[in-house]
Amino acid sequence: MEFETTGLRSKFGRRILLLFITSALLPIIISAVLSLRQISDMLNEHVIQQLHATTKDYGKLLYDRLIFLHSEINALAAALDANKIGYELLDQQTNERFEKIAIARLVDDQIALPSLHEKLGLDSVRIRLLASGQTILVSVPTPHDPPRIFMIRALGWYALKQKFLLGEVSHDYLWRDDDVLDSMTTLCVLEQSQNPIYCSGQGDAWVSDKVKSRLIEPSSGSFYQNIRGRNSVVTYWSVFLEPLLHISHWTIISMQPVSTVFAESTNFIRIYTIVMISTILIVVLLSFSAIRKSLLPLMQLMDGIRRISSGDFSKQVAVSSRDEFGILASSFNQMSLDLSIQIKSLRTMAEIDHLILHRFVINDIVKIVLQRVSPLLSCVELGILLLDDSENSDVRLYMSCDDDSDKMIVHTVTPTNREIEQLASSLDHVFFGDNGKRPSYLLPLGEVEAALSFVVLPILIAGQLVAALGMAYRREGAIPDADIIRAREFADRIAVGLSREAWEEQLYYQAHYDALTHLPNRLLVTDRLQQALARAKRQGIYTAVLFLDVDRFKTVNDSLGHRIGDRLLLEFSRRLLQATRQSDTIGRLGGDEFIVVLPDIPDNQKLLARTIIVAEKILMQLTEPFDLLGHTVRVTSSIGVALFPRDGDNVDDLLKNADSAMYHAKSKGRNNYEFYARELNATAVARLRMENQLHQALKSGQFELYYQPQVDIANDRIVAAECLLRWHHPEDGWISPADFIPVAEDTGLILPMGEWVLRTACKHAKSLHDNGFMLDIAVNLSALQFRQANLITTIRQALEHAGLEPHHLEIEVTETTTMHDLDESLAVLTQLHAMGVHIAIDDFGTGYSSLAYLKSFPVHSLKIDRSFIHNLDVNPSDKAITKSIIVLAQSLGLGIIAEGVETHEQLEYLRQQGCTKMQGYLCSRPVPLNELTALLQKAQRTPSAVWN
Repeated sequence: MEFETTGLRSKFGRRILLLFITSALLPIIISAVLSLRQISDMLNEHVIQQLHATTKDYGKLLYDRLIFLHSEINALAAALDANKIGYELLDQQTNERFEKIAIARLVDDQIALPSLHEKLGLDSVRIRLLASGQTILVSVPTPHDPPRIFMIRALGWYALKQKFLLGEVSHDYLWRDDDVLDSMTTLCVLEQSQNPIYCSGQGDAWVSDKVKSRLIEPSSGSFYQNIRGRNSVVTYWSVFLEPLLHISHWTIISMQPVSTVFAESTNFIRIYTIVMISTILIVVLLSFSAIRKSLLPLMQLMDGIRRISSGDFSKQVAVSSRDEFGILASSFNQMSLDLSIQIKSLRTMAEIDHLILHRFVINDIVKIVLQRVSPLLSCVELGILLLDDSENSDVRLYMSCDDDSDKMIVHTVTPTNREIEQLASSLDHVFFGDNGKRPSYLLPLGEVEAALSFVVLPILIAGQLVAALGMAYRREGAIPDADIIRAREFADRIAVGLSREAWEEQLYYQAHYDALTHLPNRLLVTDRLQQALARAKRQGIYTAVLFLDVDRFKTVNDSLGHRIGDRLLLEFSRRLLQATRQSDTIGRLGGDEFIVVLPDIPDNQKLLARTIIVAEKILMQLTEPFDLLGHTVRVTSSIGVALFPRDGDNVDDLLKNADSAMYHAKSKGRNNYEFYARELNATAVARLRMENQLHQALKSGQFELYYQPQVDIANDRIVAAECLLRWHHPEDGWISPADFIPVAEDTGLILPMGEWVLRTACKHAKSLHDNGFMLDIAVNLSALQFRQANLITTIRQALEHAGLEPHHLEIEVTETTTMHDLDESLAVLTQLHAMGVHIAIDDFGTGYSSLAYLKSFPVHSLKIDRSFIHNLDVNPSDKAITKSIIVLAQSLGLGIIAEGVETHEQLEYLRQQGCTKMQGYLCSRPVPLNELTALLQKAQRTPSAVWN
């Protein structure tokens, strides 16, 4: 047992033992639990069925006894009426079924029992039943004893209301339950009022109000109830006595504790306990056997790992097993060998890196490579070729000396221009076989070793060949990839050693210049601005900072892809360089944000003039479209200007204030420049707050949809409604769309918001149709949505999800949106038209649409902008424009919708000119869905009710 004890001290041994025991016990435990549950359910079901049968049997037995008593009292009454027996013989008729039989009389509506010295009160209904010759059953409660049961029948027609035959039923006969009950079952009989009239065993204390409350229809059933702290099964069955004895039903209820059900499962648990203990013993024995077979090779592998961790790679793990442990040992030994080579390689590279950092001469690096790297490769000889920096075509070939490891052999070789070009143009390495075409510079390499093949790795700096690493092999054919990879690592070290200055310049460039535009990055711009400010403070001169970005750059990125977006930024940076002087600094902060620093301006007047000139030059440079890989794109820029020292005396303040001024330029329509004003800080903070709140509003469902009806002018009927987005902020209340829509467009949040609007509007339209209002719903698309790649899919999914027919959806786009990229706009509109979706040009007359393209666009209607309708009554120009738009639409066969109609005079003019539809406050303000439904219902009753 010594080995077993040692095995249990191992974590692996304990884990295996625990795993085996768990694997064995878990199925048994699951099986036991499932079996116990199944047995429990079966026992419960059996008990319920048996208890219900007992209750029903007792009820039937009780009913049979009452029928027998009814027959017997009727027979006795018939005998008295026929004078077959005399009244004086009634006492002799008493038997085990009746405690007492007597003659009673009716006195003051009460039945007097002379022999019983009692009076039995009956209601008028029961008196009438007795008068009609019926036999009734009456229970009379007693203070301490069970109720007394009487069976009563009138004697003779003449004696009606005079004499009654009354028999008191024997309790022992009526309630006897020893034929149907067992010792575990308690039974009670309840009247219709749910008062117990008989209980067996422990009495009626268990018949609580909770139990009574569950005695509901139907007339029989079962349930579980906690009775006296014990979960019990209760069944009930009703005996209907109304037709026979003219008394309502009696309910028999039976109870049995659930705990008695599980008494039979004790043996099952005992058997399973014995099985589990036996299983544990067997598993323990099998576990020890498995641990013995597995732990020994595992310990040998652990010893090998400890040796590797201590740096000893000389010994290999010897495992004679032919199973997976043997395979693992072989793999481990190979890994140990690979690690040994890798560590030696890393140490050599670390030594070379140390030399590079301390500016050692290149010969030292070459010597280390020749001494240390050759044993790490499978080649027979290694050589390094170094090209001179001069125009001299001689090349030095360095090789190790076999007699003295500290010395190197240097050969001077003269490669041809073609051979140099071959190396310089190679992307990775060049392979030469022993076919007589070996290059001249490789002739000394492998000559002694009779090499058959050669591999040369060119070393280039900035695309120029500076050195090469050659390896000679005795084999023919392919060279191991591991040799190529490892040799390339050392070739790269040689390249770094040959030109540390180039390496440092490259690191500096990567740290200070933007990889895409090659402009100074934020770090370098900040440094140059800091220097400019230091000079300005010393010399009393001025500096200007221009903060600019590309307007709606996200739209280009999302619609045309990041490749086009990157190309746009590159071309944008080139135009910035054309608009500035060489002494100015232009940098890219990230994304589409750029900085222009105008340093060393001598006075304030020249400061303003120079700044304005540069800003206008930048805007002028952007007037020409960008040709980006076949895409013609027009972009503008918003520029914010901060001046030193007026707007800040340090880098952070100037950049922050210039950024604020840029957002002010955006708010004023973009494609312009604005100088910083301090109040812009508050505006910038408010905009950032609104951006954050928009994200939260979208997540928490703060947006609502309102609908403004569109009326058919010809018949004054509401035929459509325009969907409008409203934002009800939980703290700030209603926020104007004019405030939050521009922020949503700038941040790109308009895309998820627009998708939500589209889905919800389609769902609302379908709801209106289901309620009988066949309205079309108009949904506005922003320019960013219209250029979204998955727009068609989004609209199709919204329609399918809502179950809305496409022709009931109208998409509204502005002139500016459709004219941005005519070919792309035509493709999108054509797809929408093919789907059956209606298309309307919104705000018509305010953009720069081309009538030729408007004719070719699959458009269904034009919407006259509200700015023309507003002054229609007083401005002849607006009348002329409105009339022209209506004539244009009619000539193109398009529908026409007038927005912003507020007066009857405006409506009458539109009607005279042939306008087909209108919307505005004259009909209704935008309203939520429920108010729109109410308005439609009102319009159905009174069509003129749509007018305010």
